[in-house]
Amino acid sequence: MTELNKHSASVCLISANEPEQDKLLQSIHQLEHTHTWQIYVMKESTLSAHLSDGLWSENEWEAKWQQHQKRLSHLNDRQTCPILTWLWLDEKRSLLPVKDHHTDQVYYYPLIDCYYPALQSAQTYVVAKLKNQLLQTEDFIDRIRHCPECDSAHLNYVETCVYCHSADIQLFWSNRSGHLDCG
Repeated sequence: MTELNKHSASVCLISANEPEQDKLLQSIHQLEHTHTWQIYVMKESTLSAHLSDGLWSENEWEAKWQQHQKRLSHLNDRQTCPILTWLWLDEKRSLLPVKDHHTDQVYYYPLIDCYYPALQSAQTYVVAKLKNQLLQTEDFIDRIRHCPECDSAHLNYVETCVYCHSADIQLFWSNRSGHLDCG
């Protein structure tokens, strides 16, 4: 697999039990140049929504392949970030977090972990890409706060809007928290 062309695409179809399928998905994304592949599974698993193009559909595959090839033809050697390339090649792909209370950060990003396993903070990566407008937010999931001493997100504290009780809030210049819509 080390001989793969940087911008060649392949289709990978995985049919395995859930734990093995998730390991295969992670392994595939850790290989060089596989970020240009289409990866399908025969059944859903914990990581399939994060690391695959979803369930294989014989009826839809050819149209998806044509669209993939069209987008692939626009790549050039300057586009080196495999995560951004993976996401860009199919508009249905997203960088989604997984909630895991057994980790200090509470959330982790399987896709980031595959491509950058030595990265100290996936959250810092996401914030940087958002700031540079290379990623965009879709849905608010949760707001987490980190301890300034140990960086753990396991705090017994939830900040919510005083009007509607949502955690999707912003700090106002008046030092009052809430939604712009709520008050």
